[in-house]
Amino acid sequence: MTDKEIDKAATSSPKFDAGSFFLYEMDPEATEDNAVINTPFVGSVARITPNAVAKYCSSTGQLELLSANLVLKNTSIPVPQYDRLATSVSTYYLVQEYIPGRTVWSVWAGLNW
Repeated sequence: MTDKEIDKAATSSPKFDAGSFFLYEMDPEATEDNAVINTPFVGSVARITPNAVAKYCSSTGQLELLSANLVLKNTSIPVPQYDRLATSVSTYYLVQEYIPGRTVWSVWAGLNW
């Protein structure tokens, strides 16, 4: 796919993480009860083909790639293979393999720390 096709598919496809929330501001003394949470997130990860997703990145994606490599090398957590970085005007997408399963957001509340 071209970068333009990736942008079109990513913006028109349903997002896996739509409706989740993200931390807006965190006081070092904050607890689960008083953390400031922003409004529902519109989503940043879209399935663009049966085997690939495009993940919106607010920068060039280098930090995401470094983080993924760190997790891959130091844990047994499955990390999707990255195919490429696509750009469209000032938007960046990391195109990566689709791994079936549940999202972290969908299981977060049930995790026992």
